[in-house]
Formats: sequence, structure tokens, C-alpha cells
Amino acid sequence: MKTKNGCDSLEKLTFKIFKKPILDLPQDLTITSGLSVTLKAKIKIDSLVSILWSPATFLDKNDALEVTATPEENIVYQVFIKDKNNCEANDSLYLWLRAAKKVFAPTSFSPNNDGVNDVFELFVKPNEGKVLMYEIYDRWGNILYKNQEPWNGKDADLGTYIFSATIEWNDGKVKNASGEFQLMR
Repeated sequence: MKTKNGCDSLEKLTFKIFKKPILDLPQDLTITSGLSVTLKAKIKIDSLVSILWSPATFLDKNDALEVTATPEENIVYQVFIKDKNNCEANDSLYLWLRAAKKVFAPTSFSPNNDGVNDVFELFVKPNEGKVLMYEIYDRWGNILYKNQEPWNGKDADLGTYIFSATIEWNDGKVKNASGEFQLMR
């Protein structure tokens, strides 16, 4: 028997249409070098079968919705997901590193008026912050000096001293730095 269009058979086709999985990563991030950050993939999916973060470099794991990254360089992560119907989605995230704020503390100084290293002073990168307060202690913990200015140590004996300093960064954050140094003549 033929149809009115001249075809001699009919076939019935059934299509199943699946919703594409949705994957959303956080916006690109900038973090301070040496710190960790938690990255969380948000998904809308029927049934998650697999997830893969690539590369796995600097990650605590690469097969979970939530991972911790401790990058040592700028990096781009891609995430791939697959559902029970073999439908896939992917997204990417740029992770940029910003140099950590640093304080340089000398390990010794010589208050002998020769014009070289005559005061104990902490150094902060220009335009990053300033030292608000210096505190100098002897090795028994007695405070010898507390002032906003670097210590000249003129009346102090040779030996090991301990410092504590309060630093204010240009972003308003305050940090305490401490350590020890030698007074030499």
C-alpha cells in the first residue's frame, strides 16, 4: 500500500530531548601569593556522573564540586561535567596572583655614626605602607624603646634584641611584624 506522496512505508521516530547541564564558576579571581582559595562549581544537572578540574596543578583534588587551590603562578582552570545522559558542559576560571606585601627587617645594625646602617629600621615597599610603631626588647623581654621612629641604639650594649612593629598598609589593613637582630659596633 502506498501513501498519497508515493511512499511505500512509514516509520515512526521518537526523540528524547535532554536539558543541557549548566555549569557556573566564580568570576576570575586575584589572590595574594602564598594563600589558598576555595573554588566552587555551581551546577544545574539531572544527575552528575563526572566532574574534572584541569589542570590538577595546585589543587587539593580535581574531581569535586568544591576544591582548594594554592597556586604558585597565574593559572587558568577548566571544569568539565557530564550527566547520566552523556550531556556535557564546561567553564573556565582565571586565577591571578598578586605579590604578597613584604617587610624587610635587617638582621643587624651598627650605631657607630659611620653613615652606614646606623639605625634599626624596617623597610616596606614604597607606596605600600608605613611603620606606625617600633618596640625594642632585650633578650629578657624588657621593653627598651617604643616610638614611631627607627631605633638608634646608641646607649645599648652589643647583643641580640627583639623587635615588634606595627605596619599599616595603604589598603588600611594593619600587620604586626616581629623578629630579632644583632646590635654590633
